[in-house]
Amino acid sequence: RTRQIDSRASLELKAEPRFSSSLATMTRLHANHYRFGGNYARPESEGGIERDSFKGTWFGLEQRVELRAGDAFKLTVGGEGQLHVQVEQQAVDAAEAFLDDSRPYQIGAIYALADVRAHERLLISVGARLDAYSSFGKTLNPRLAIIGKPYERGNTKLMLGRAFRAPSVYEQYYNDGGITQVESPSIGPESVYSLELEHAHRFSPTVVGTLAVFGNYMRDLVLSAGQGDESDPLHYVNSQAPIGTFGAELGLRRDWRQGYMLAVSYSFQRSRFLSEASPGALLRFEQNPEFRHVANSPEQLASVKGALPLLGRALTLGSRLSVEGGRFDRNERSSDAAQGKSEAFAIWDVVLSGREERFGFAWAAGVYNAFDWRYSLPVSAEFPQTSIEQDGRSFMLSAELTF
Repeated sequence: RTRQIDSRASLELKAEPRFSSSLATMTRLHANHYRFGGNYARPESEGGIERDSFKGTWFGLEQRVELRAGDAFKLTVGGEGQLHVQVEQQAVDAAEAFLDDSRPYQIGAIYALADVRAHERLLISVGARLDAYSSFGKTLNPRLAIIGKPYERGNTKLMLGRAFRAPSVYEQYYNDGGITQVESPSIGPESVYSLELEHAHRFSPTVVGTLAVFGNYMRDLVLSAGQGDESDPLHYVNSQAPIGTFGAELGLRRDWRQGYMLAVSYSFQRSRFLSEASPGALLRFEQNPEFRHVANSPEQLASVKGALPLLGRALTLGSRLSVEGGRFDRNERSSDAAQGKSEAFAIWDVVLSGREERFGFAWAAGVYNAFDWRYSLPVSAEFPQTSIEQDGRSFMLSAELTF
């Protein structure tokens, strides 16, 4: 009798007129609705079936202006606003209604991005975005990219920036009266600082190889705490232990003029809880002795993907084989039970897609996880098990009409 159903509906209207070679705009208006319903079976002595629901409705408007001065300079400025007019959570069982919460909120943002061609072999892109949430305040996130061409067949990119994730309404305010969970209204946004250096070398007009190294510094991650019972109910906190990640990725791609494509890639990354919140701890990659392995972070990823045109470019068969290493479970603290690890798995996806340019119509049909591989991924402490089996073979059909 336990089940979860969620659904999402959205409508977007977008206009992108170009008035001249130096002026273009983008206006986007969107409306969204999300609905969730969950039934959780419990013994009658503990209230019977718990019924949770969430309803969210929001509207947004974005306006962007792009100004160009030849090929040497481009400036993009814009702003966005969102009104989350319906943000409702309810939870009831046979005995009582222990959650009936409504928390409408608003989001406003402004951003700017400048692309400067300092030299025929050097492009600099710098920008920033300021977001303001009525729920927790403001956050400023800059980014910088330096793209150079050190020799004729090579391209080198240096990218760095800061990003954030706002805590969800569920993380902040969901509770079941303290039976298993209490609200966490004081949590703030997560932050990640990223640095990546990538070099691409073109061996021929159709073959290109890439090598990238990267590092991330994550702080204030929203984590679940508590045992999930009345004596120690679940709640969310911002982690005091930052996480550092270093990794590398290697890729090789071959394109044919007829539209065929074949690409392979492999990446390795390692994450760990750092001993302190300082640049030195990140550079030393110093492990925090109170923690074990970072949960839900695969160390090895590999993929092979290709495209096969069947009717010119009007019909294409695409396929991807992805292999992923195991992930450690949620028992990250040294005081927790022994930390387990999920098994590695392989996912094969096949998609057939088509496009009719005259009518602006595009479609795709595919099968995901064609092997029907039964694999599990770690989950948080709100579940009694440390991992949950993921979807097996599933099917997708999509259609798009552009006016």
